[in-house]
Amino acid sequence: MKKITLFLTVICIAFSACNKKQPLTIQGTVNPSKDFTGEMLYVISMDAVNNAVVDSVAIKDKTFSLSILPSDSFNIVRITPRNGLLTYFMQPLLVVIELGTLSADLNLSSSSHGAPLNDKLQQWKEKKEADNQTFITLHKKLGESKEEAEKEMIKQEIETQKTLSGEYNYLFVTENKGNALGKFFYKMLKESFTPEQVAALKMEE
Repeated sequence: MKKITLFLTVICIAFSACNKKQPLTIQGTVNPSKDFTGEMLYVISMDAVNNAVVDSVAIKDKTFSLSILPSDSFNIVRITPRNGLLTYFMQPLLVVIELGTLSADLNLSSSSHGAPLNDKLQQWKEKKEADNQTFITLHKKLGESKEEAEKEMIKQEIETQKTLSGEYNYLFVTENKGNALGKFFYKMLKESFTPEQVAALKMEE
């Protein structure tokens, strides 16, 4: 009887351990150009019904550290300063809540690495920023161009770039449709997809 009781106890402990929610631990640094010790960073839910502050942390010696547990109501958060001055020194950072340890750098172009889904998110961010720079360059060239033939070529290049960006976004959502990242970006990008792409994805908002 004692053996049975001990066995059941072990099973219960093991089951509890497996079902215990595991946090995402974030070890971060902030823009080193100024000392922001004491300033607050806020963690805001991005895929909940209502965006809300779910956690906060004070900057100390140009670093911060926090752990975020997964929730049934949100999986994507944004880490951002509330002090308006700080927004000139650090870009808010999107983060996926997943098991692991994430290294984050809040700077003029914030970044993170070390956890699988967040690595994918960082790759998307870098591609998006590169595309934005390409569009800025092309529109500048279009505005400076004097020749109609050259303008038409630039316009075609812009349309081609839009198509390539759209295809990349669609592929990104397709590859991540089974996780929180895919669901979040589907909601954000759905309007840019064709009806055929939306039907092929078969995702609910």
